[in-house]
This record gives sequence, C-alpha cells and structure tokens, in this order.
Amino acid sequence: MPLVAELSLCMIVRNEAKHLDACLASARPWVGEIVVVDTGSSDDSRAIACRWGARLFETPWCGDFSLARNFSLQQARFPWILVLDGDERLEVDDPHWKQQLVVTPADTLGFRLPITLHPEWTATEVLRLFRNRADLRYSGVIHEQLPLQQQPESCVQPLQKVQLQHVPYDRAHFESKLSRNCEHLERHRLAHPHDHFQLWHLARIQLEIGNLERAALLLDEMARAIASPGQSTGTRPGALASARLRLEAFRYELALARTLSPDAERALCSAAALEFPRCPFFSLGAARASRQLGRHAEALQWYRHTYRLWRSGRYDRTLIYRHTQIGPGSLMAAGQLLAILGRQQLAGRVVGEAARQASALAAAAAPTTKDGAQSQQAWAPAEPPRR
Repeated sequence: MPLVAELSLCMIVRNEAKHLDACLASARPWVGEIVVVDTGSSDDSRAIACRWGARLFETPWCGDFSLARNFSLQQARFPWILVLDGDERLEVDDPHWKQQLVVTPADTLGFRLPITLHPEWTATEVLRLFRNRADLRYSGVIHEQLPLQQQPESCVQPLQKVQLQHVPYDRAHFESKLSRNCEHLERHRLAHPHDHFQLWHLARIQLEIGNLERAALLLDEMARAIASPGQSTGTRPGALASARLRLEAFRYELALARTLSPDAERALCSAAALEFPRCPFFSLGAARASRQLGRHAEALQWYRHTYRLWRSGRYDRTLIYRHTQIGPGSLMAAGQLLAILGRQQLAGRVVGEAARQASALAAAAAPTTKDGAQSQQAWAPAEPPRR
C-alpha cells in the first residue's frame, strides 16, 4: 500500500546549495511533501528546493533555531513529520518501513533514527520522525529539542530500518561553528539556567578551546541541574540516565585534560563502567589505566568487555565513539596483553584479526569518487563530539 502521502519533510536551510540536492534526492521518494524554510541564503538553495517541488517559505534569521524549525513544522500538512538538515542524507534499508507508521500505537509520538556524523565514528540516535501535533514543537536556541521529558519511555521508539548520514565537516566549518554555537548557548544559559543538556554542549565547547576553568564551572552547573529533574530533565528514567552518563563522561574528559594519574583514572573509570556497563568510553579508560599500572589481567578483561560491546552493537548510543578505538584497537590491545601473559598462540590470532578488522574499517571509511576510486580521507576532529 503506497504511503508516501503520510509524511512531510520539514527543513530549514541557509546556504546549503553544496549539499541540498543530494539531501532532497535521498528523501523525495519517501515523503508526500517537502517544506523548506530558507533563513537568508545567498546561494542557489532556494532554486534547488524549488526544482525538487518543495513548498518554499522564507523567514529572516533571528538567532534561534527553534523558531525557524517550528515555523517549518507549522507548514506541514501530513500526519507525520521528518526533519532533516541540508547536509544530511536519508538511507533506507527496508522499502516498506513506512508501514510501521500506520500500525504505530497512538501513544507513540515519534521515532529515534540512527545518525552517523563521520564514517570513523559510531552512530548515535536522534528524534527526527514524529507526529504532526501542535504540542510537539522545539525549544532551545540551538541543539533544539522536542518537549518529551515528562512523557513515558514508550512514547519514543527506535527505528532501525532507516538511518541518517551526515556530510563530514571540513575543519574551517567545524571551528566556525564552535564560535557561533558558544554565543547561542551562552544566551540560552541566561534564560534557562537549569537546561543541563545545553549546559553540557556549552561545557564541551569550553573544553575544546582549552578553557578548563570555565568548563569546570559549567560541569558544576550541569550537576545541579540534573539534581533538580523537575526543572530540567523531567522524570523519565531513560532521560535521567542519559543525563548522568553525559555528566560522568564529561567529568572524566575534564580530568584527563588536567592530567589524570593512572591510579585516579582507573578508580574513576572502573566505578563509572560499573554504573554504565554499556558505555565503552569508561571500560576503555579503565583498560588503559590498568595496563599502565601493570595490571595486565584486569586490563585484558576491560579490553574484552569494550570489544564485545562494539562487536555486538549493544553499546549505549548516548555518546559517540571512534570505531577503531573501541573495536579493532581494543582487540589489538587484548592480543598484546595475551602475549604478555604467555598465551602466544591465541595472541597471534587475536592480533591478526584486529589488523584485518582495522583494514576493513579504513577501507569502509575512505570516501570514493563517482568512478569508485578512493579519494582523500574526510577530516575529523581529534575526538568525536559526545553529542
């Protein structure tokens, strides 16, 4: 049964001509309409949108992503809304995926879609497909969110049949976004001091630019906000758990930036790994610290745990990780420790398998030209954003 007319694609764009054509080409077969709100493009973005049959609207940019995003939602005419950015692509694994929208229970408000920001990084999940309802509107001047904090866990479900691919940033774009985002987040913080999610984003920027004292102050603000869930996170257990995971991960990153001793790192990461057993960020830290301290058997167990999370795909997707670190890198380290512990034959097989997997990942991550040849590797920040 054709279901194309059940879905509205809603976008806000500004100077996205470089990527917009590919974005709309990926989504057009699956949506009944395309709503594009242009916030002041000086390139061919508007013309490209019109070529794809979009309903084009224009609104001046006022420094608030939620206002622009909500204006696009108001134009949607179909029961479900899909939100994409101009530098994203929709990839569909099952051509019948939209049947799920027809049989979805009424209390399900939306779906989380996997999104990959860079081929070297693991996917995270974002709420981009949801019902067209007047009470589902974004808030936040940047990193805008839908107001689902007080809703039951079951109101949002994962949807694995489709996924989003983000065009990797170039270095100049990435660095310019840090400055822009910082300005927006500081303004949001003044108006919403208990919004721990935005505090976390602001703290990460301060860490990125080396302002450790400011990052530490924001970490404290974030902790206080999470401790007052009625004002920020809401009462959903999943939302509270994700908030605590971000808090502890940032606490660890900040400690590393301040030069953390192996003993302290082992204690911090071991405790966090026990609290968040599906987060490889902590188990990998515990493994590295244990190895530095000569605790080889203990390190081996942590490396094995990290690798098994990656191999099974059952790791927590609140954060983003580098495939090579939690996958083949952990397996390689496990092989090296096996050799130290005298298990030479097994060590050789493990190291060989790790090298094979690392080569496969490198080949998969390398971008290709139209004729299939590999082109220059896409630039990536030293560490994934913890999103």
